[in-house]
Parts: sequence; structure tokens; C-alpha cells
Amino acid sequence: MKREFTFSNTDCSFSYQISDFDKITTQDFFEAIDLTNTEIYDEMKQKNISSVALLLSGIDSEMIANSLYNLKIPTEHYFFHIKGVNDHLKELVESISKKYNTKLNIFEDTLENVLNYTLNNFHKNYVAYPLYSAIPYFIDKIPTNQFIIIGEGDLEKRDLVKYFKIYEKKSNNDDKSFYIPMHLCEVTYRKALDNANRIGESNFYSRNFNLWHHILKDNRLITNEKYYYDPKTVLINEMSISKKFLSPIKTINFSSNNTNSDNLAKYNDMMAKLKEIGHQNTHWNHYIGDLVRVPKDLVFSK
Repeated sequence: MKREFTFSNTDCSFSYQISDFDKITTQDFFEAIDLTNTEIYDEMKQKNISSVALLLSGIDSEMIANSLYNLKIPTEHYFFHIKGVNDHLKELVESISKKYNTKLNIFEDTLENVLNYTLNNFHKNYVAYPLYSAIPYFIDKIPTNQFIIIGEGDLEKRDLVKYFKIYEKKSNNDDKSFYIPMHLCEVTYRKALDNANRIGESNFYSRNFNLWHHILKDNRLITNEKYYYDPKTVLINEMSISKKFLSPIKTINFSSNNTNSDNLAKYNDMMAKLKEIGHQNTHWNHYIGDLVRVPKDLVFSK
């Protein structure tokens, strides 16, 4: 499957396209995860890379960890501990790594350092959410002889109204297609890998269309027959129960419930500064994304 994106810092325009869709060769979602990990392992061997560096934080990455363990692909786990922000996740990832008997590497830093990095590098990607910039901040700490897997798995799910407007702007009279909303973090992570001269996968769940096929074909996920909205959450509950995963269905890296008041104040101040920068360009908003065209027969053919 071919993924192409464009992003302009000049007018903050963003586009994302998928083409050359993979043939559906898997029977279920977990088989598709195994297929994707097997593809990655083949790429690793071709590039003489010794092991996977899996960024671990919650359900998306734990599903990948489960597959890597069962496939016996050499793996190390990585967790980026931002003190006073994601303390609640540290215990979770320690339990996951213990379950899969995998070495866990924990990098620690302060929110202030991460936010300063975000402010100084904001012009490269125009991504407002600081935790999206935490991964670029830490990525160059990972050894160069490892294949970095970022277990990003979400579709855009914050602003249905905005995405309906994006849909309306597309010249689409084709009833044989629909759209899936994709957001900018995958592009940010791809740029981060390139900037750090690292080899890896910036969005595991967008690597092979088999993965999305088993989610998108579920009729419960269609919102308005034009595009899909946060599909995985509907199905992951069933999956996690059957696999006895340790992660909750949704892990929150940054919220007022798990972040101390001092860090929350720093975060809010940084968000205000980022928005001020963004408002210098009227086209920019705090969560840029695009709708990706998918032929319906690729999803509903089975």
C-alpha cells in the first residue's frame, strides 16, 4: 500500500492519499497485525536491523507487543516518562513488558523540556498538541540498529463538523467510495524518523490495508455513509477481552485528571503560545487532518 502526504508550512495545507491498496489475505484483525509485523521483520532483515524498538503506552501498542512476542521477533519496549504527566502509565507499561518477558527501556524528562522543544520546533510541522511532539523529542535516543514502531492507531476523532466541511470541499460524486479521517501525527512521526535518521513505521495501523479492512467492514462504524469516525474503539473492547490485554480501552497521556496542577498550567500556557503562532496564518487550526478516499469494494468485498 502506498501512502503519500503533503504539508505546506506556508499556508498550512495538508493532504493525505492512499493508493495501491493491499489485497485482503487475512481472516481477522489479529492475523492482519501478524501480517504487518511479518512484513516489518522482512524489511528489518533486508536492512540488517537487529530488533524492534516498540514505543509502548497502551492498547494499540500492546496489541503489537502481543504479536511480536508470539512471532518471536526480537523486540525491546520503550516508554517516555514525562514526570507529573504520564506517571499513571509507567506502572501499566512495566506490567505489559513483564507479561511479554521483554526488556523495557524508560527515558525520563520534564514537561518543561518537552514543551520547550515543542515551541522551538513548532514551525517544522505546525502540530499543536505537545504530546505529539514528545515522540520526536525522544526518538533520537533509540539506538540506530533498531526498527522503531510507533503504535499510532487512531483516526481523527475530535471534530466531526470540521471533517464534514472538508468532505464538502472534495469533488466527490462517486457513490463507490467513502472516506476515512486521518490526522497529522503520522506525518509528524514520519518527519521525526527522517530527521533523526532512523528507520521505522510512523503509523503501524496504516501500513497494510488488511488492518483497516477488518475494522471498516463492520456496519456499526458508519456514521453518515460519507466517512468513518473513531472505528477501532467499537471493536477493541471485544478484542481485548478475548486476549486478556492489560491496557484499558483508552489510555490518556495528558488530562487534568492525571496531570499535576503545575504541569497543567505549563501545558495550558504552551497551548496558548502555539495557538498565537498558528493564528499568524488564518488557514491553521489546532488539529489539521484530511479525509482519505477508500473504494467501498475493498472493504465490503468479503
